[in-house]
Amino acid sequence: MVFRFLIQFPITALGSSVQTQIDLSHYAAGVYFVKAVADGNVVAVRKMVKQ
Repeated sequence: MVFRFLIQFPITALGSSVQTQIDLSHYAAGVYFVKAVADGNVVAVRKMVKQ
C-alpha cells in the first residue's frame, strides 16, 4: 500500500471542537486518510471513502 501527502491547510479550533469540510471532488475514487496534527502531535486520524 502506498500513501502520499495530498493537501495541508490550517484550521481554527473553537473551544474543544473542530469541524471543517474537505473538498475531494477533484480526487479519484478511493480511500483517503485525514491526519490532524496540533503542536507537532497527531491528535486524530480518520478514514474517508470517496465513491
